[in-house]
Amino acid sequence: MLELDGVDLVDQPLDLRREVLGALDLPVADPARLAETEPGAWLCTEPLGETLAEALRRSQETDGEGVLAKRRDSRYLAGRGAAWVKVKHLLEVRVVIGGWTAGQGRRAGGIGSLLVGTCDDGALRYAGRVGTGFSTAALDRLLERLRPLEVADPPFVDEVPRADARAVTWVRPELGGEVLADQWTDDGRLRLPRWSGEVEPVG
Repeated sequence: MLELDGVDLVDQPLDLRREVLGALDLPVADPARLAETEPGAWLCTEPLGETLAEALRRSQETDGEGVLAKRRDSRYLAGRGAAWVKVKHLLEVRVVIGGWTAGQGRRAGGIGSLLVGTCDDGALRYAGRVGTGFSTAALDRLLERLRPLEVADPPFVDEVPRADARAVTWVRPELGGEVLADQWTDDGRLRLPRWSGEVEPVG
């Protein structure tokens, strides 16, 4: 609620703006039938909790993506500002390195991204490419460890998409680690994965 009866509410805190909005006699939207709802209807979501930990727990219980954490005393600011942050639930997945692509630009001559998979009953299934989460020095060290492991064929039991398999150096699946990702896609790929932690021998 930014204005009511000519009164500018932009500088008022979030709690007060929510209170004013809740006091209006507006038709309530049916979340299951939003396309059929009359114009002007609204749906107000209640805060998930008083603390971030509580909100995240309740979001996970309903298969939510995460939460928006907002300062309750903040004025309204258009766009994304410092008064609110998006906190996502992240998957922690153990992966095995099956190949790497050459870097471009600042990463020229080194690793651009890693092709990784997950072990399923001893079989390595392709899970996607990881290109973030590394320092330049870490990638240089990793390249030294991967070069002796180079092989001619991909180590994955399933087919790697052509776009991902272009100009890949395949390696024996002997090194791995942990990645953080937003979620699994419908085709079994990690969405927005980034490396987390150290590269370790697979054991």
